[in-house]
Amino acid sequence: VAAATGQYADLSILWRMFGACLSAQATNEALAVAAGHGHIECVAFLLPHSDPNADRGRALRLAVENQHNDCIDLLLPLSDLSDTGFALLWSIVDQHNCALLARVAPHCAPSDLDKALLRACVLGSADLVAQLLGYGADAKKDNSLALRTAAHNGHLECVDLLFGVSEPHEALRFLQEQI
Repeated sequence: VAAATGQYADLSILWRMFGACLSAQATNEALAVAAGHGHIECVAFLLPHSDPNADRGRALRLAVENQHNDCIDLLLPLSDLSDTGFALLWSIVDQHNCALLARVAPHCAPSDLDKALLRACVLGSADLVAQLLGYGADAKKDNSLALRTAAHNGHLECVDLLFGVSEPHEALRFLQEQI
């Protein structure tokens, strides 16, 4: 409860009294709850006693979903994004949050950036498409699927951004084969 409500002083006292008795699961849950509520002092206190990668990086996922930048900045360097990078990027793209994308994208695998590019094309978010391309998302992947997706959904700004960096002739050939 102290982690959820941001009562750092109470958390510190409780930790001194009962910290040795708490399970890893309990401390990881406290970290996730504190991060999800943006209680940076509690997150900083709990980090040495917990695993930020527990439950597929739940602490970072909650901080991203709730846009708690201080918690994100604290958790991100300690997080293994090999299993969670795409979920984080998906949430960021759904939020249309370019600033948050700038924080997280450099830490993600190229394949996660490619998937996020497709999501941005579905949603028609040209600013995110441009940003993801800048971070190395591959517009040529899967016969220029990003370009085909943007075109199919009528997102002309995205098509314009993707046209020069994808393979429009391959995309057209692929579409003709499907007909």
